[in-house]
Amino acid sequence: MRRTLPLAALLLVPGLVLAALAASPPPPDEAPVELPEIGLVSYSGCDDLLDSLRAAATPLVDAYGTLSNGDGVHLDGSLVRRNGFFDMLAGGTAELQSDVAMSAPAPAADNAYSTTNVHVAGVDEPDEVKTDGTRVLLVAGGALRVLDARTGATTAEIDLPEGFERGTRLLLNGDTALVLGTTVDPRIAFDDFAGPYPGMYGSLHAVQVDLQMRKIVSELEVPGNLVDARQVGSTVRLVLGSVPRLDLPRPKKRDLRRWEEAEPRLLKHNRELVQNAPLAAFQPSYTVTGPEGSPVTHQVPCDRISHPAKADGVSMTTILAFDLTRPLGETSPATVVSGGGETVYGTADSLYVTETVGADVFYAEPAQLSRPESSEVASTRVHRFAFTGQEPRYTGSGEVPGLLLNQYSLSEHEGNLRVAVTDAMQEESSVHILSTQGTELKELGAIGGLGKDERIYSVRFIGDRGYVVTFRQVDPLYTLDLSDPAAPRALGELKITGFSAYLHPTADGRLLGIGQEADRQGRIQGFQASLFDVSGDSPTRLSQLHVKNVQTVVEHDAHGFLFLPETGLTVLPAFEKTLVLSVTSEKIALLGEITHPRKHEMVGRAVYLGGSVWTFSESGIKITDAATLQSKAWIRLPQR
Repeated sequence: MRRTLPLAALLLVPGLVLAALAASPPPPDEAPVELPEIGLVSYSGCDDLLDSLRAAATPLVDAYGTLSNGDGVHLDGSLVRRNGFFDMLAGGTAELQSDVAMSAPAPAADNAYSTTNVHVAGVDEPDEVKTDGTRVLLVAGGALRVLDARTGATTAEIDLPEGFERGTRLLLNGDTALVLGTTVDPRIAFDDFAGPYPGMYGSLHAVQVDLQMRKIVSELEVPGNLVDARQVGSTVRLVLGSVPRLDLPRPKKRDLRRWEEAEPRLLKHNRELVQNAPLAAFQPSYTVTGPEGSPVTHQVPCDRISHPAKADGVSMTTILAFDLTRPLGETSPATVVSGGGETVYGTADSLYVTETVGADVFYAEPAQLSRPESSEVASTRVHRFAFTGQEPRYTGSGEVPGLLLNQYSLSEHEGNLRVAVTDAMQEESSVHILSTQGTELKELGAIGGLGKDERIYSVRFIGDRGYVVTFRQVDPLYTLDLSDPAAPRALGELKITGFSAYLHPTADGRLLGIGQEADRQGRIQGFQASLFDVSGDSPTRLSQLHVKNVQTVVEHDAHGFLFLPETGLTVLPAFEKTLVLSVTSEKIALLGEITHPRKHEMVGRAVYLGGSVWTFSESGIKITDAATLQSKAWIRLPQR
C-alpha cells in the first residue's frame, strides 16, 4: 500500500518542473492544454519499496547483465548531444562579413576578471576552471592546482584521489573549493559489447578542499552520477542520478559464440538475481568522510523514497544540499524519487529537475527507464523544489508535450515557469507557461506552431520576451511576447541561413547568436556569429561574422562563452584555436586567433584576468595580452 508523501518531506525528484504563483484562469476561448496529473507517492516501508523495485527492474534486465528501457537503449551513463551530428571541424580561414575595423576593444580595468558563464545571475554552476580574480583553480595531473592570477605561477598542489583528471568540475566559495569527480569500480571490465554505467558501477566523489590549509577536509561519495549542481552563496545543491546496484554477470566468450543457445539461459538467470536482490541494491546511500577521517554511510529511509504516481521506474534522482562553510557531513538527509533527472535549472530559491517520458526521439538517457509503459509522444516532466536555507521542499510537478534542448529552455519569471520544447511527432516547437496551483503545475497558456518541420536549436528568455531559434534548412529567429501568461503570442520572425546554437544578451535590445552558417540546403558551412536587434517586435540582423571550418565549444557548452560587457571583448574556444571578437551595439569584428602549441587539441575554456586572456586545453594554459593578442606565457600542465 502506498500513501501520498507530505510535500514538506520531499527533497528530490526527477522530471520536468514548474513553479509559480497562482494566476487568474485564462479566458474560455483559450483554455490551456490538459496536463496529466503527476503526483509523488512514497513507499509505505522497506518491504513495499523492495517488492516494487524488484518488479520494475526484472523486465528491464537483459542477457548481457545490463538494464535497458525496453527499446534496446542501454544505460550507458552518457548523454548524446542533440547537436551531435556536427563533424569536428579543424583549421579554416576567417571571412569577415561586416565593415567594422578590426581594432581592439577598450581595455577593461586592470583588476577585472571573468567568472563562469551561467544561466541565472547569482546562481553559480560547476565548471572545470574557477577564479576569484586572485587565483585560478583547475584539476590536472591528479591534483587540484592553484595558480597565481597575476603571474601564472603554481602556488599550491593538493593531491586528489584516483579518478580526478582534467575536465573535473569545481565550485568555489571563499577559501573552500568543492571538487566534483567520478570514480568507477576498477573491478568492472570494459568490453566491446557493453561498458559499465556509472550509476550502477560508479560513484560521485566530491572532495572539499581548504585552500588556506591546502588539504582535503571532507569527502562525500554517492553511488551514481552527478546530473548537475547549483550554488547560491555558500549553499551547494547536488542533483544525482543512479540505478539499482545489481551484481549481474556478463556473458563469457563461449556464450557469445553460441548466443542463440545461451541468451535464454542467461536472461532467466539474471532475472532471478534481480528478483532476489537485497534492499541495499535499491536503497540510495551516501558516505561522508569528515575531518576525523572515519567514513560514515547513511541510508535514505524507505518512507522518504517516492516516485511519480503513474510510473514505476528504477532509476533515481537524489538532491543533497549543504553549506560549504561547514564539513560535508552536516547535510539534511536526502530524499530520492524513482525516476531519472536530466536537466537542472536553478534560481536563488528554486530548483527544477526534468526528465523525458515517452518515445526516444533525439537522444536516450538513463532516465528513460522511468517512463510510462507506452506512449508514442515524448513529453517533458518537471518537478520544482523550493529552498528555505538548505532544506528542499517539493512544491509541484507538471508535464508538457515535447522535449527540452537544455536548461536555457526553462525560465522562471514573476512566479511562472516558461518551458520551450520541440514535439518531434508534430515536427514543431512551442512555449508553455505554467503556474503552481496547489500541488500541481498547471498550464496558463501556450504558443505553438514554431518552426514547422524543424526543431529548437537555442532559446533565451529575457524579461517578458522569449527568443527561439529553430532550424532545418534556414534559421527562423522568433520573438515572443510573454507578458500575458494566459495569451503568449509571436511578434515577429527573421529567416536567415544557418542557425544560432547559443543566444546571449549583450546590451539592451541586442542579442548575440553563436552557431553555424549553412547554405540554402541546410549544409553546414562553418562558424558564424550574428548580432540581432531585438528592440522591436521583429528582429533584424545588424552584423555577421563567418569563419569557415570552425566549430566553437560554445555551440554545445555555454560555459565556454566569455563576454565582457564593459568592453565587448568576446572569446570563443574552439578546436586548435580560440576566436577573439569585438562585439559592440552595432558590429561584430574578428580581432584575431589564439593558438596552442599542440595540434589536434580542443581549447575548452577562456578566462579574462587583469588585461590577459587565459585559454585552457588538455596540455596547458596560454596567457595572451587582451589588447595586442601577443603571447605572454605558456604553462604546461602535467599529465597522469
